[in-house]
Amino acid sequence: FVPLSGFTTTGTSMLTKSREFGKINFSYAPSDATNPKASYSSSDGCGLAVDNSGNLTAYANGVYTITSTIRNGGSSFSSTNVVTVTGQT
Repeated sequence: FVPLSGFTTTGTSMLTKSREFGKINFSYAPSDATNPKASYSSSDGCGLAVDNSGNLTAYANGVYTITSTIRNGGSSFSSTNVVTVTGQT
């Protein structure tokens, strides 16, 4: 069993078109960690939805926080990304 020792996220920070899509990506260390499982949540799923793969869909203007969590065994790491949505009608 290889435990996680670190986790970072990168991705979309602004969506400006109606029903625009974005993505939150993650990386972890070590790269051979055993079976890491990621999950995502939005501060408001009605305004900015996120699925289990980190894909974003904008529905309403606002500033939203996406929380990404990765787990393996007893290790757990979380990271947040702020996404601004404008241009929704």
